[in-house]
Amino acid sequence: MGEWSKKIGEYGEDVVEKFLSIIGWHEPVKGITIPCSMQNGEHKNDRGESVKTHGIDFMYSYMNPLIDNQLNNVIISSKYSMEKYPNSPTQKFKWFMTDLINTMQCFGCSGKKTEISEQYSCSSINDIGVLFWLNGAKNSNDDLISSISSARIDIECNNPIYIVDNRHIVFILELMKYIKSLQNYNYSFYYPSTGLNINPVTRKNTGDFLPVEYINSSLIPFNTSVNFYRKIKS
Repeated sequence: MGEWSKKIGEYGEDVVEKFLSIIGWHEPVKGITIPCSMQNGEHKNDRGESVKTHGIDFMYSYMNPLIDNQLNNVIISSKYSMEKYPNSPTQKFKWFMTDLINTMQCFGCSGKKTEISEQYSCSSINDIGVLFWLNGAKNSNDDLISSISSARIDIECNNPIYIVDNRHIVFILELMKYIKSLQNYNYSFYYPSTGLNINPVTRKNTGDFLPVEYINSSLIPFNTSVNFYRKIKS
């Protein structure tokens, strides 16, 4: 894990874009600005000031191989620091989550969402948040997710949000490095049957990108000549 931890420190937030490419999320849309739809100033910045716009660091849209005819819009917030995670990260985490939830709320009624959905033939749309909270502190592979698992967010959110910390991003990067290092080793991501992806016309068992549902999982499914699994070290 040491090599990728070093790279996180060297490249900062750029490691997120590199990570997205490695898991098959090629050419995500970057730096989107959408208007805030809350006319009463309910959405505020970290200084308590009402905002007029929201920024989206990255966004990746794809047809969900785990649910028939569903379009996933993944809204990505990238947070990075050269310092290790706080000993008590809950307060900062709650702000990061609040900001992402507010952004997702306004994306849901934005022209940008309409523009994207018109590019796909789908029967349902799922907006999903991903918060990358990374740091470049030396040897920092702290299990942030365990530290914030009991945090309570005070605003309602009906959409799934996934959290990716140093530990999980290093796990996937090291795993992909190992697989690609094997001689004559061809692989693809495996898409298991969920009971919701049963349409024989569109059903795919494998593909070249990792579904967002696995992005902070401790088990990553691959398809090879023999199904290959690697579990995150506890």
